[in-house]
Amino acid sequence: MTFPEDIESTMPTSDRTPLKVGDAMQKVLASAMLEGRVTCGAFECAQQLQNDPDNVVMCVLPVHPIQEDVTIQIQHTLIQAFCWENDIKVIKVDTMKKLSKILTTQFPEDNNNVANTCSTATDFSCVLIRALSPITDPALLQLLEPTDHPIIELPE
Repeated sequence: MTFPEDIESTMPTSDRTPLKVGDAMQKVLASAMLEGRVTCGAFECAQQLQNDPDNVVMCVLPVHPIQEDVTIQIQHTLIQAFCWENDIKVIKVDTMKKLSKILTTQFPEDNNNVANTCSTATDFSCVLIRALSPITDPALLQLLEPTDHPIIELPE
């Protein structure tokens, strides 16, 4: 079977144009929150990784200034090593403030339709995203590809 030469023009624009990396991360976090696939907090993430690492698809770590508590740096190093060992994508984002804003302001506590584990969390030093099989979300697929962005800048 051969394809017509103008097949690219029949593809939807959204499939051809990838999102900005920060927008893709925001979209992935939003959809994962709506589906109850997000774990927030270093301790909770460590438990998730210990109990069920096969269902975790991505680990999001906000960058911390060097002046902050050294324990956060040690936690990040250990979580990163565990994720790399288990083929879990590690993505660093620019600030914990923007990450917590995305995870809390879009999904208020009183929304009964959302299994929201992060709306009341105070620790956003580590966020895990569990995946549904198969992975079909274009934004998530974009983030799982190898990238040259060491730190993703989240939208305000």
